[in-house]
Amino acid sequence: MNLRETGRLLALGCVVALVGIVLILLFGFFKRPAPLAPQAVITTPVGPPSEEVAQYLELNRHFDALVSYTSGRFEPDEIDIPEGGVVRFTNNTRADIWIQEVSDDNAPESPNTNDCRKEIFATCHPLKPGEFWESTFYATGTMQYINTMNAERRAVRINIR
Repeated sequence: MNLRETGRLLALGCVVALVGIVLILLFGFFKRPAPLAPQAVITTPVGPPSEEVAQYLELNRHFDALVSYTSGRFEPDEIDIPEGGVVRFTNNTRADIWIQEVSDDNAPESPNTNDCRKEIFATCHPLKPGEFWESTFYATGTMQYINTMNAERRAVRINIR
């Protein structure tokens, strides 16, 4: 075997090895991964609204803004509504919430002692998961509301024009 023939065999061997590596890469690394097992989705069903809430829904189908209490905070955390506007507060958590107005001169009361005074907005009772509360805002200004059952969280600010 001469040097020229050895070089050709060596080159052919390199080409075969290179083709083999390319095939391994194409079929080994770029092979579609096996499908993942479906993830279990755990949901906590929310029951139907109470009779009182169902009756209210039938009578009142309009609101100007929706504020949801979700994951320990209000979303959105600030809204603008017209004077006479209606805001619907919804409880999208798994725990009860109790929404009440707060201001510098009006610290929130404990939910257990709330007497639902008309001069202070409050839901008057805890809202169960999935329930809502609506209020009409007649006076212009800016008001803030918190969930008194988790008051260290941020408030929602409502600007009435």
